[in-house]
Formats: sequence, structure tokens, C-alpha cells
Amino acid sequence: MNTTTKDMIFGIVLVILSVFVFIYSSTFPEFAVRGERLPGPRFFPSILAFILFGFGIFYTVTGLIRLTLDKKQKRSMEKHSTRVVINVLFSIMSVILFVPFVNLIGLILTIIILGSSLMTLLYVKWYRSVIYSTILAILIYLIFQLLFKIPLPEGALISLLVR
Repeated sequence: MNTTTKDMIFGIVLVILSVFVFIYSSTFPEFAVRGERLPGPRFFPSILAFILFGFGIFYTVTGLIRLTLDKKQKRSMEKHSTRVVINVLFSIMSVILFVPFVNLIGLILTIIILGSSLMTLLYVKWYRSVIYSTILAILIYLIFQLLFKIPLPEGALISLLVR
């Protein structure tokens, strides 16, 4: 059994499971305080059923799409698979290195450097990636530092250079 068939079966099982969870959770009583309806015991299972249903549909549809691809498209996708692996590995390494970089050079510079690197790797022009990452870093600074008054980590190197 290939991966496509397994994905389709998994998706169908998730959809069926979500239907059962939704039906069962609808038997739970409503929760009301002083006449106001509040999320009660059926809220979490209903949300879970909705999420399961979404993932089930996703897996089923992607499995069907993969089945309909012809062999030429599969071959062209295999050529790009090494690039995809490199992108995934770099993304994982960025997540792993995020905290040490924040401790070393601070949050703002880390967002700019790692964001620009990831976007450049994903074929965004380098100057645009620097602009987008800088805008993101500025927005994060404005929201957390100025609006919510939450101090952002400045990093060991930056604190040594500033003092």
C-alpha cells in the first residue's frame, strides 16, 4: 500500500471519527449561567471534531490529487525534492537556533537575520526579504515594547556593546 492510499484512508477515518465525535458531543447538555449561554461541556469536543474533519478532508483531497497526477508531473516533482529537503532542514535549523541567537544578538536582529535567510532560501529577492523582515521586527517591537510594555530580549553581545 503506497503513501497516497494510506493518506486517503487516514483522511476518511478522520472524517468518520469527527462525525462520531460531533454527534456524541451534541448529546452533552448546554451550559447557561443566568440565562446566558456559555461554552459548556460540548464546546471542546465540537472544536476537536471540526479540526479532525478539516484534517480528514485535507488528507483525503491531497491523496486524490496525488492519485490524479500523471507520471511526468511525478518525475518533475522528484527533481525538486532535494531543494524541498534543503528548505525543510534549514527551516528546522532556524527554529532550533532561534533561542540561542536571541540570547546572543537579541530578538530584533534575530528576526531580521533568520527571516531574511528563510525568505531568500524560498526565492524571495534578498532586498525584499530584508525589507519584509525589518518591517516584521519593527511591528513586533512596536506591539510588545511600546504597546504592551513587555521588554524584549536584547542579547548578550548587544548589551556588552551598548554599555
